[in-house]
Amino acid sequence: MESVQEILDQLYKKVLLGATLEDDIHGYIFYLNPDLSEQAGYTTPSLAQSNVNGALEAVPGQHGPSSNELTTLPEARECAERHFEMGRAQEVKLLQLTAIDVILSRVLSAETETRAKEGYRELVKVLLQSTDIDSKLIWMLQKSDKLLSHMASKCLSSLLYFQLREKHFGNFQNPSNIVNSLVCFLELLELLMASRIHLKLHFWSQRMLFLKPRALDSLAWPIPAFVKRKLVIVIKKCLLGKMGEDLCRSSVPALMAPDHLLDSDMLALADALLHAVHLGLWKELSVPGKPSYFGGDEVQPGCRPRSGPDHVALRAASLITVKSLEIKFQNCTSATEMKVDLQKFMAELLTFLQPHLQPSLQSHNPCEWLSRVFIEQDDDMLEAARASLSIYLQLSRFVYLT
Repeated sequence: MESVQEILDQLYKKVLLGATLEDDIHGYIFYLNPDLSEQAGYTTPSLAQSNVNGALEAVPGQHGPSSNELTTLPEARECAERHFEMGRAQEVKLLQLTAIDVILSRVLSAETETRAKEGYRELVKVLLQSTDIDSKLIWMLQKSDKLLSHMASKCLSSLLYFQLREKHFGNFQNPSNIVNSLVCFLELLELLMASRIHLKLHFWSQRMLFLKPRALDSLAWPIPAFVKRKLVIVIKKCLLGKMGEDLCRSSVPALMAPDHLLDSDMLALADALLHAVHLGLWKELSVPGKPSYFGGDEVQPGCRPRSGPDHVALRAASLITVKSLEIKFQNCTSATEMKVDLQKFMAELLTFLQPHLQPSLQSHNPCEWLSRVFIEQDDDMLEAARASLSIYLQLSRFVYLT
């Protein structure tokens, strides 16, 4: 009869190769359930003792205790059995987490064959429904065992992304569900990235917006303006490194591991945003005559509506365009490419701003837009001026060197 470890190892190797799960999918749930690993160390005293003796015999100069010693020292025997059982349970936990991690990787991979992917997806869904796996992974994060905690965090982040794809994005039949799902998703993104900055936690799920910036596509969807506005503001906070500034008021701990991936992630997001701008992103961002509020588009009773465009959205769109250019130019080595990009993207931005600024911008002084857009918000104006100065200095340095 095959042991738990053997079955889990076979499942891991099968999924690693992308093979179809021809066996009963539900049968694997028993072996992937973390509750099993709590019982996996259970064994009979004779079997446990034989393994303990074998381990001692393998060490030079060490011998297993005699039967007389075991009779007179029952506490020592029980202690050895407990340590052996704990070790087996730990091995099963790690093997379970490794198998779950590779299953989720295969589900989320575009290279997995369709039939095999459906089997893996069904396996994860049943695992979520029948074992409460996400809560148990959160509990494992608190373990002192660093390897176990690390594997639990990897599984939890992949599981979170799987659930978002299957449930925040799965039901688009009801318009209210779409809006609620998008708002909750944006709040979750902000919370994840805030934990990355303020708590110095490094999980894959915290990099979702950077590595999969498809959230930008929602700006072209027929959704309320306040949702689009919220997305643009989330991106602005992300590029400025101000995620969660309203949530985490305490200072960032000094002695924490540095986030070596943050710069490359910022560059990936900036490139994705500029690519979207080139494809007409700002043409899809509606800035209506009446401003959109965070709670929706309707003015509450007793409040007077303000006339004019949504300046918050205008400022956010302008700032993330300039900030993205700054980040890209910091990693650019061609002065010609920088000049072309600057003219191209600033032309896109000014075309977007022109209809919303009254009186309109004067053609002989295009720099006027900076003060006109940010006049009501000092913080954003300072960030825009700083990014603009950085772009100017980088261009000047390249021109001087060439």
